Amino acid sequence: MDRNYIVELIKDSRLQEAIKALEKATQGSHLHNDLISLSARYAEYTRLNRNATEDFQTLEMQRAKITNSLLSILDEVSSEDLETLRHNTAPTTPSVSTLSTLPFNRNFLYGIIGVLVLGIIYFAFFRTAPETVVTEQQDLTINIHKIEYSDGNGDIGHFIYEDEVWHENNGDNKMTFKEINRENNVIFLRDDSRNMNIELDLGDSEIRMHTDKDSTSQLLYHIKHFE
Repeated sequence: MDRNYIVELIKDSRLQEAIKALEKATQGSHLHNDLISLSARYAEYTRLNRNATEDFQTLEMQRAKITNSLLSILDEVSSEDLETLRHNTAPTTPSVSTLSTLPFNRNFLYGIIGVLVLGIIYFAFFRTAPETVVTEQQDLTINIHKIEYSDGNGDIGHFIYEDEVWHENNGDNKMTFKEINRENNVIFLRDDSRNMNIELDLGDSEIRMHTDKDSTSQLLYHIKHFE
């Protein structure tokens, strides 16, 4: 078994096979413990990938780091240890690829890994997300002139904007309010004769009331329709 075979395993994404092969070749050396630790890291990567608990960029970064560590360990393994492993292991036919016939070039492979890591970093941190055009939401109160409301038991009244004032009619009473303002989907009305303030909230579909003595808004009706 030579270095080219281990490199082929790595290029074919057969990282676990490459780790196991190098574990046998490093028995009794300090590299063996490094490979055991690397095997545990690869097992954790496999678990996260299988459970989809990490995003793609994070997983690819972990895989690139494991591959780089594996190549660094391979660089320290002597040719004698690999030759011994070749004699003690049944031959395994590596997958056929165009690159399998080329001599081992460590700088070339490191370059590929470097490009992969840079690509992951670019997409993870520097790629600008497509610009989202945020348009300001139109205020619901624009051009509103009629609001129908209910107390939950049926139609019981409405507000109509005529002659620059609001007229309320609920069957029993007819009242008039002047408009103070329109903003944030709310039309603010005022009845000076009763020191009463009305809020026609189109966003929340509520009609609320409060007085000068009590500024706490009280829910009066639910808006059913407006136009």
